[in-house]
Amino acid sequence: MTRPDLSAIRAQLAGITPGEWRHERAVMSDVVETSNRVHVASIHSQHDAAFIAAAPSTVAGLLAMVERVEDLIGWLDAASADDEPMYAKGKVSARATADRLRAAITGEGGA
Repeated sequence: MTRPDLSAIRAQLAGITPGEWRHERAVMSDVVETSNRVHVASIHSQHDAAFIAAAPSTVAGLLAMVERVEDLIGWLDAASADDEPMYAKGKVSARATADRLRAAITGEGGA
């Protein structure tokens, strides 16, 4: 799995039509508009329109989650660099925990 370019995703998100996006049913198609009534798209599938309307807040939430997880991995990497035990003897090390989290995020390794 290739790591997504989070900077590019943030730039795309910053460049979309501002305002809260919402899905409204219309006679001939479903419409995605912003809260200040700016038309974003007309879609012929109710499910597609709902997905598109939810995309800006969904992407923003996922970016925030990725940032929190990356911060945690950085913290664990720093703790393991000091070679100080973070857990009781016989428990998993900070390095092993960071490696496992990294593998889970990237889809690589055996997490």
